[in-house]
Amino acid sequence: MSRDIPEADWKIFKQLHAVAQERRTEQILAEVAEILAASAKPAVDRYGEMGKLIKERNRDLSDAFGDFRRSTAIGQLMLMHAQGWIRAEELARFTPETRAAVGRMKA
Repeated sequence: MSRDIPEADWKIFKQLHAVAQERRTEQILAEVAEILAASAKPAVDRYGEMGKLIKERNRDLSDAFGDFRRSTAIGQLMLMHAQGWIRAEELARFTPETRAAVGRMKA
């Protein structure tokens, strides 16, 4: 997204960016733990599944958290909110304009 968000929203976004990244990373670690716990499968199969998952999730992390700039914040915010990494009450902290932009992109 090429539209910069207001300074006040950028400050909120910087805080919530770290929160959302932590939430997503915790989810990924839980997925890895689930794969590792599947002891009925051979270790080599679990290792392959884990590698594939990490590769896929690294793309997710890059899309949502990799390009940390004001000009990309609304797009990232939309993605984070759509995935549930930013909650509705956290989104409510932003200005009506930013919330509307996120809503337009979601529709």
